[in-house]
Amino acid sequence: MVVRGEPGIGKTRLVEEVTVGRQVLWGRTSPNDRLGTLEPWRRVLRSARRAGIVFDAHALALIDADASVPADASLRVEAVVACLRAIAAVANDVVVVVVDDVQWADSESLAVLRSFVMERDDIDLAVVLTERRGHERPLPRADVVFELAGLLPSAVGELLADITGAEPAAEMVALAAERTGGNPLFVVEVARALRAAGREVDAAAWSTAVPDSLLSLLTVRLHELPEPSQACLSALAVLGMEWDVDLLAQLAGTERSAALDALGAAALAGFVGDVGTSGVGFRHALGREAVLHDLGRAELAQLHGEAARILAAAGDVSRAGIIARHHEAAGAKEEAARWARRAGDHASAAARHDEAVGWYRMAIRTQDHPAGELLVSLAESLTRVGELDEARVLFADAAAAARDDGDATLLARAALGIGTLGGSFEVRMLDATQVALLKEAADRLGDSPSALRAGVLARLSVALTLHGDRRRRLALADQAVDIARAVSDDRTLVVTLAAWCDTHAGPEDLDARLAATREQLATAIRIGDPELLLLSRRFRIVALMEAGDLQSATAEIRSYTDVATNLRVPAFRWYAWVAQGMLALLRGNLDEAERLARLAIDDGQRAGSANAMMLAKAALLAAVQRERGDTESFLATLAEGNADLPEAERGFPHIHPLFLIGYGTDVPEAAQLLGQLPDDVSFVDGDALYLLVWTHLGTAAAYVGDQSWAERALAHLEPYADRLVLDGTAAVCLGPVAGTLARLLASVGRHEEADRMYERAMATCRRLGAPLLLARLEAERRHGPPRLASDRAGNHTQLPHEPEPPVNRFVREGATWLVSYEGTSTRLRDSKGLRDLAVLLARPRREVHVLDLIAAADGVADGPARRPSQADLGPNVDAAARSAYERRIRDLTELLEEAEANNDLARAALLDDERDALLRELAGALGLSGRARPQGADSERARKAVSMRIRDAINRLGAEIPTLGRHLANSVHTGTYCSYQPEEPITWT
Repeated sequence: MVVRGEPGIGKTRLVEEVTVGRQVLWGRTSPNDRLGTLEPWRRVLRSARRAGIVFDAHALALIDADASVPADASLRVEAVVACLRAIAAVANDVVVVVVDDVQWADSESLAVLRSFVMERDDIDLAVVLTERRGHERPLPRADVVFELAGLLPSAVGELLADITGAEPAAEMVALAAERTGGNPLFVVEVARALRAAGREVDAAAWSTAVPDSLLSLLTVRLHELPEPSQACLSALAVLGMEWDVDLLAQLAGTERSAALDALGAAALAGFVGDVGTSGVGFRHALGREAVLHDLGRAELAQLHGEAARILAAAGDVSRAGIIARHHEAAGAKEEAARWARRAGDHASAAARHDEAVGWYRMAIRTQDHPAGELLVSLAESLTRVGELDEARVLFADAAAAARDDGDATLLARAALGIGTLGGSFEVRMLDATQVALLKEAADRLGDSPSALRAGVLARLSVALTLHGDRRRRLALADQAVDIARAVSDDRTLVVTLAAWCDTHAGPEDLDARLAATREQLATAIRIGDPELLLLSRRFRIVALMEAGDLQSATAEIRSYTDVATNLRVPAFRWYAWVAQGMLALLRGNLDEAERLARLAIDDGQRAGSANAMMLAKAALLAAVQRERGDTESFLATLAEGNADLPEAERGFPHIHPLFLIGYGTDVPEAAQLLGQLPDDVSFVDGDALYLLVWTHLGTAAAYVGDQSWAERALAHLEPYADRLVLDGTAAVCLGPVAGTLARLLASVGRHEEADRMYERAMATCRRLGAPLLLARLEAERRHGPPRLASDRAGNHTQLPHEPEPPVNRFVREGATWLVSYEGTSTRLRDSKGLRDLAVLLARPRREVHVLDLIAAADGVADGPARRPSQADLGPNVDAAARSAYERRIRDLTELLEEAEANNDLARAALLDDERDALLRELAGALGLSGRARPQGADSERARKAVSMRIRDAINRLGAEIPTLGRHLANSVHTGTYCSYQPEEPITWT
């Protein structure tokens, strides 16, 4: 057996471990043994003699004789073999003979091996050889050859734990394995050096530690290599851990074939791994550092300079950063700055903004007087990674430099950057510095059409959002788009269309915005710029949601999320979570909406985004808490999300308290606020929040009974009945405008119109799959819009916006069932098991015979059950009693219709409750079909069938809504009589 590997890899240790419990005779060699003969075998025989084995004296004399007489060599070899035969003869078990480091054995020792192999059938010994890779000798063919590689990271971790006495951190294990290539000797030496320095648990120390003992060992091995191998290793060390052979050969000043030969020798010595036709790399980082350490400072600088020249000649811009580092190491600062700038531009174009920041910083560091253009490039990248304060300072410095130099182009770039986050993605409001700089840039650029001028005018139209002059904003946005089209610049067209959509954000411009976002998106796709693609999709999502096109909006949200998550830039990614959270909230999935809101908040904080705090926290997360009825958390989140953000009030602080009606605003205050509002509220005309503001105004007017504001809100909202009301940039969908219109119509006494509008709004909610919105409208339609009234303590008795607990619904809609439980909804294909459950849920704690369930399920399947006749009455109720029940139910129905017609909602609710109670009493006395339950039918067969289909239905529901599955499994009991027995009272619709 031969065990082969580089020094320190564990060859000897492996042999020691696998021969535990055996008799082992060791014959070690060293470089000095080459001066003598048979030295490893003499050591083997001395070990045998110490073990009590007696050899032939003549043989020992031959072995110990001077080897200066060549004629005696064969006799000496035979004498050793004879001694090995004697060892085998007296041993009780197979003896293991080990020749360690056989690469240094003399020729006669190797001849013994060959002779032993020829006679091994007669000699019952196991011979194990260890050999250093790269120093192989012509050995006899072995039965087994082990090529040892480095330890796996897990084994490195175990070794470190033994040395340090503590479980090492995963980071430390990974660094140790990478730096040492898993060589146990290297691991031990570095770990001991760190322990001596008191840094044995410092993972970062592994990235730089190179003990002198290892450095000396590796340097000796390096100098043992031929000169061409050393030259190739020097070139590879300067280039990096891995590189392609052609460039390495150029740097080493040799031909490719010669470089491959030289690297082959280096591989045998353990410095590099397997040499491929295209590339080669160091086996471990310590080997590279030993080579670099061996180079003089002047030689190292020369090699770096030559490496930069060779790489630059190759013309690969992706290596611009590497070229910059070589120039810096060679002391060529100007060249280093030039190439670092190119590397930054390349990284920025690929949306690797963290990387771009590093290269731009290097370019600035290596220049005595960095250009203003370079400052702008760094600042633009900083805005994308959320370092807004530093970016703002750099933009201001660049603007000052541009003024001094009279550089209008540079001033415009600084102006475009100073108030933004992520390029055009987010523009700060009420930023006087930004507005002033944009105006200055527009003046300095003059009237000549250019892409830069279009961009400045577009940005100015957005930055002026809260400055009051909407006509000026519209004119600026229109002019910017016209210029972009005139100069045929697609990138600028996307940006200016975004600004146009921002200024034309009111509901009257929706169709135009849909067309603009369609063009914007098509252009961004054609350009292939991911940031512009995200910008376009964000505006399109808002327009589609407002139009009620949920299917298209959902597709855009998915596409936005795919691009944003691939970019991994928090400044762009947070809106993906907000938009998805809006959809989750719309569907009634509050847990998922909260999870996504918190993801958006985290990304927004990393990006330094004010919009993220407003939309993710003050809008989406607050809406989730509002739906759960957690008023305290809702108000706190609302305050925190809007803290220190004057733009959150969007210019109408006197309206803002009305948004909190039923939470932070009581009835007298709401009525007072409405009375104090100016007659002219046209400041919201054309604004993105036009529908939201008028929805809140109209709701407040309906709840406090202000007829004047109710009529005004109706006039403003009626043209947009089928639009959806959005809070912020599609952060929360408050439902269709029709819902507010229905509320307003009811409040001014137009009940028939209100009823039709409720139906219209509810139909929209069904189409959207919005169970919480639908339940709220259904409750309003049944009981009328809740009116706020003060009690004696001055508190309102009913909160119009305070949500009822999530409605639990089990409703059949055609071929499917809509099921909602604790805020989570799903739809399932119709089945008899679901029909059975619907019957049981409608009659909690009441037993229902399985035959009644079968009849009910068949009735749902085939159409309405026929009205029961007198002949259907069973023994549990007589004819007189049944007549009395039916007569009272008819009377209550007439009274109920009269109360509803007179809008006497309180009396209507009492009458409805009494009628429901009588209907339940009658149903309990009769079978569900109105017949007495048949006795003697095949109840057992029905019991099995009903139990099976109920169990299947619960399993289907549990797969969609696990909490409901568990609840029904615990609460639904089957048998001849089935029932729904919840532990706590639960209301089902």
